Amino acid sequence: MRVNWCEIAWYAYAYAFALGAGQLVGLVTKCMYDIVDPEIKGKYIHTWQALVIGTVERTLFLSSLITGHGELIGLWVGLKLGMQYKRWTENNSGEKGRTLFMNNLIGNGLSILYAAVGYGIIEWWKTNRIEFALGVPAILIIGTLVTYGLLRPLRKSKGGV
Repeated sequence: MRVNWCEIAWYAYAYAFALGAGQLVGLVTKCMYDIVDPEIKGKYIHTWQALVIGTVERTLFLSSLITGHGELIGLWVGLKLGMQYKRWTENNSGEKGRTLFMNNLIGNGLSILYAAVGYGIIEWWKTNRIEFALGVPAILIIGTLVTYGLLRPLRKSKGGV
C-alpha cells in the first residue's frame, strides 16, 4: 500500500486549522463572559478545562464530518447544553442566565464552524479548489479576530485578555 503524503498533508492542515486556529474561539467566549460577569473567572477552579474541551470537541466534530456522521455533533452539543441547564436557570435569573446561555451557544457555533471549515479544506482539496482551502480559513480567522476586537473594549474585567 502506497502512502499518499499529499493527502496526509491536507488532512493534517485541516486538523491543524480546526484545532489550532480554533483556539481563537476561547478568546471570543472568554471576552463575552467577562462582559457579562467579570467575576465569573474566579468561580471556576479548573479554567484549563475550556481549552481542553474545545480541542476535544473540534477533534470530534471534524472527525464526525470526515466519517460521514455529522449527527454526532448535534448529540454532543445537546449533551453539553443540557448538562448546563441549571447554570442558566438557577442563581442567574432573567437576562443574565439567558446571556450566559447565548454565550455558550455562540462558542459552540464557532467550534462547529472551525471544524466545518476544516472539513471544507479536505473537500476543496479533493475537488482541486485550493483557493477555497486557503482563503476561507483565512477569512474565518480574520472574522474571529475582528469579533474579538469589537468585544474587547466592552469587557468589565480588570485583567488583560
